[in-house]
Amino acid sequence: MKRRSPARIASPCSTPAAFSKAASVAAGRGALPITSRPASSCCGPLSRRRGKGGRAMPTDGSRRRRPRRTAKKQARKAPAEKPAAGQPASEKKAAEKPAAEHKPADQEPTEKPAAEKEPAEKKAERLSGSAAAEVPPPAAGEGAPQPRPGGASPEVIRTAGELLLELRVEELPPRRVAVLAERLATRIFEELMSCGLGPRDLSSGFTRRRLMVCCRGLPPREPDRQGRELGPPAAEAWDEDGRPTAALVRFAERLEVEPEEVERVKTEKGEYAAVDRQLAGRPLAAALSELVPRALAGLVSRGVRWGGGLGPFPRPLRSLLALLDGEVLAIGFAGLTAGDRTTGHPVLSPSPFRVADYAGYRRALRARGILVGESERRAALQARLEGAAAAAGGKLSLPRDMLQRLSLECEIPGVVGGEVDPRLLELPPEIADAALALRPGALLLRDADGQLLPRFVVVVDRPDDPDQRVCRGYERAVAGRLTDLHHLLQADREIPLARRARRLDEQDDGSGLGTWGDKRARLTALVESWCRELGLDDHAAAAREAIALFGGDRDTALVRELPSLAGVVGGLYARAEGYVEAVWQALYDQGLSTSDDAPLPRGPVGQLLAIASRLDELVAGVALAGIPTSRRDPRRLRPLAQGLVRLLMSSGLELDLDLLVVGAVLRFGERLPGSGDEVVAALQSFLLERVKNELGRRGYAYDEIAAATAVRANLLPDLLRRMEALRRARSEPYFGALVHAAKRIGSIVQGADEHKIRPSLLVEEAEQALHATLGRVRAAVDEAIGDGRYEEALAAMAELADAVDRFFADVLVMDEDQERRHNRIALLQSARRVLWRVARLQEMEAGAAD
Repeated sequence: MKRRSPARIASPCSTPAAFSKAASVAAGRGALPITSRPASSCCGPLSRRRGKGGRAMPTDGSRRRRPRRTAKKQARKAPAEKPAAGQPASEKKAAEKPAAEHKPADQEPTEKPAAEKEPAEKKAERLSGSAAAEVPPPAAGEGAPQPRPGGASPEVIRTAGELLLELRVEELPPRRVAVLAERLATRIFEELMSCGLGPRDLSSGFTRRRLMVCCRGLPPREPDRQGRELGPPAAEAWDEDGRPTAALVRFAERLEVEPEEVERVKTEKGEYAAVDRQLAGRPLAAALSELVPRALAGLVSRGVRWGGGLGPFPRPLRSLLALLDGEVLAIGFAGLTAGDRTTGHPVLSPSPFRVADYAGYRRALRARGILVGESERRAALQARLEGAAAAAGGKLSLPRDMLQRLSLECEIPGVVGGEVDPRLLELPPEIADAALALRPGALLLRDADGQLLPRFVVVVDRPDDPDQRVCRGYERAVAGRLTDLHHLLQADREIPLARRARRLDEQDDGSGLGTWGDKRARLTALVESWCRELGLDDHAAAAREAIALFGGDRDTALVRELPSLAGVVGGLYARAEGYVEAVWQALYDQGLSTSDDAPLPRGPVGQLLAIASRLDELVAGVALAGIPTSRRDPRRLRPLAQGLVRLLMSSGLELDLDLLVVGAVLRFGERLPGSGDEVVAALQSFLLERVKNELGRRGYAYDEIAAATAVRANLLPDLLRRMEALRRARSEPYFGALVHAAKRIGSIVQGADEHKIRPSLLVEEAEQALHATLGRVRAAVDEAIGDGRYEEALAAMAELADAVDRFFADVLVMDEDQERRHNRIALLQSARRVLWRVARLQEMEAGAAD
């Protein structure tokens, strides 16, 4: 009889976007097949009870082909017939056993009174599989939940298949906690998918003291799967004559099969006896008891072992909460045993409390002021910061990265305000803001004109400050910090910036390939050549002066205290010493961030210096560390390259990106390890990927990016103009025919040798018309492109598309005459060159233009 195929999960699994990659990884390593069907179609758990023919049968009444015989009918049945000759012994035994013995091991046999009849509604729910969606409370006195210690009664679980996991730890570093939380959610999801237990949805959250994951809509058990069970080695299973040995007989009896059904299979360890059979899936709790500790153990690869558990962890572990549908999951990790208790804030709410489900978990933490969701906590913190600033009569400008960092430092998003002596604010605002934000974490307020106010706010891990102790402590810390900055600023100004820059000439510039003097010489040569190329000779003197001061602020005490202000301090000191605006602004703008929302350097001097310095760092980094990967970028070359591409696109400077790389590599000379050609090729390829990434960030479609960059991607301002023309032109009526013509031409001439057009061989009227149209269109396209009017060039190509369609309709390209065939291919090659002047149109999606 034909065996039933392995069962599949019947619960809908809408994977979160943050874990789509994890799903593909799990599927690639052998995850069981997942199907998406309505929850009401879920079949009940399959057991190992075997019916006629040894086939696995369900025990919950689902998917039955015929009704089960009742005990009364079984008693009236005539004596069982003798099994036919050749019937397996396992079926003989199964026929002799009562029906109760066919139930799975984890299900206790129960006898149902014959007079007791199952209600129709309950039977319908059981057969449809929807009865598991809600667990009704038992009747009073019959297994009803008893009150828990302390008077708290458990909540009724309304959603089946809910896994709640919380790992409570000592305070983790803010930068580490977000990474660990994402890694935990990803690993839990991967493990679930690999076992065929895809959740309907997955939620995660974290604070510095806890990591939380909740999966809902988990199926009640693993799906059955076709598996193979290995027995003894073949040499021990069969004798020399091929007859089964006692070892093989015992193996067959254990699996309830005949010895003749056992097969020989080859494995890495040799030949073994094996049986292919359908393996029953484990119940959900049993599967989670294995996969959750495995996911926890893989969180970190290095760290301190805080117990005798499965793996190391960067901070001491305090408790483990693991619940499945409100019941404690029997697992352990690193010496901890899972329970149903957790705590709030270690000082404000340290008493443990019980948890019943995810909703109750969030409510209990929120009642204690703790917001476990990072986005929710960040939004609450921003609202409280803005409210405190408005109450103090000022305003606050918070970069997104600083707000995110502050939200990671607290469980309870609280804000406290304070005042400071106005005389201590006689500092450049950039220095005061950066210093106080770093330590002690205070944020100065500004008035409507942007001037500093003698007031500040600070984020604390508590909701209020009733006795003003926190406020007074921060006021003392802020005053001491500002006083220290005054002393550092006065000490730095005793030595001019130019002298400090000369003191660094013989010191390593941090790249590992020379000194600061060597670096300034390279930058000077690059910037002077670009000034000549761009016609900016009047800016060359200011550029040389700025490069002579570049890096001098690294020798100041203020930059040693606040390294993030390197460049900004140099510009402030140069302005105080009386340098012209172009010089001090160029130095100041070298300290600007490379993020998308950061302002560009002001003026051509600052822009050229920024391009030269970033390109110099990229060449040194690629030469010493290679191209960065998604997991390894020790020199932070990826954001540096992204900032360089963004600057070249937005500045409007017509500099060839490929020639920039070649010139920067040549300036290093013999200092580069290895081949300079390899560095040029690797860096050019890396920057091209960054160019495509930047275009994608600006909202261009993937086919537009592929078509435009395939033609030319080294002049970035020109690339942007072509991209914009392509975006506007694809909505025009002619664009679809233009793309279609380019695709047809490409399919014919792809891989063909280049040929020259011989007008004397153009005999067909359609090919003569195409040749004449080609001349007119080429002239119009050349004129439009020469003036930078790319959209007009694309419109002019529309006439060529009509001629190409007529050519393919009336002319046989692959003519038997070789000369005529080559001439027609040459005509199409010439048409393709015209169509490729703006973008490689055959890369576009033809349907998008309709």
